[in-house]
Amino acid sequence: CACTYGELDHFGFAQLLQEASLGPGHSFVDVGSGLGKLVVAAACVTPEVPCYGLEISPFRHKSAQEGLQRLQSMGGITPREAARVKLLLGNCGDELSGVPEQLLEATHLILTMRRSTKAVNQLCKALQAYGPLPNGRLRTLWSVTKHIKMRKGMYFKRRFMIDGFELPQQLGPDDQ
Repeated sequence: CACTYGELDHFGFAQLLQEASLGPGHSFVDVGSGLGKLVVAAACVTPEVPCYGLEISPFRHKSAQEGLQRLQSMGGITPREAARVKLLLGNCGDELSGVPEQLLEATHLILTMRRSTKAVNQLCKALQAYGPLPNGRLRTLWSVTKHIKMRKGMYFKRRFMIDGFELPQQLGPDDQ
């Protein structure tokens, strides 16, 4: 899989998931999931973790669903893995009430939206309003292309690069 602006290749993404040690009691969401590649990859490399993709474009959402069906019919993903993939059509940028419950309850979220700072801000507000996870676990937010503004209840752990990620040409707020 060739890298393009703001995308991870599958090897780099698998490294990220391995470092996160996702397992029972965790869940994964790709916000801005496009064709669902990262959602499917997460389902294939994590044991028993529900994996969700949220995509705003009806065309890309439909293409993701068709791609998942094709992959399953070709034996590229097991029925058990495919059952953990949930591809949702929606927008977390319009209003807080529009954010799906599965997204608010997720332990691990990756933001792969390229253009919408508004959606990132709305999502962070929705997560803050939802409050802590019932099981006491912390949420992990990864952002591929957007700088996430710190909010009450958030803390910055670290910034890192993994193989398979092509940095955008512009500098981020911490790189000046």
